[in-house]
Amino acid sequence: MPFLAATHLRAARCPDCGDLLADAGARSFVVHDDGRPVFFDPGDPAAEMIVRLACREGHAVELLIPNELSAEEVAAVPEQAPLGVDAVLLAGKTESGAAL
Repeated sequence: MPFLAATHLRAARCPDCGDLLADAGARSFVVHDDGRPVFFDPGDPAAEMIVRLACREGHAVELLIPNELSAEEVAAVPEQAPLGVDAVLLAGKTESGAAL
């Protein structure tokens, strides 16, 4: 089963302290709050997600996929893409409506 990465269409910064969370074009791995990657069934891919990105100070920002970030299978993201902070899954559903 593949797992997901969020691709940042523009740079993401912490709204509280301005810390850079991800450069434009960077990828953030979509993980559960314990750090495990979020896997999905290729026959029923993720459709909508709310993810949290946190800076080194612990401030957090919530972003919507696909409205504010795009998401795709990790293997589809270029290896040379820079890494952003992990995107912790808060909620999400698949194309069929099942919870992630």
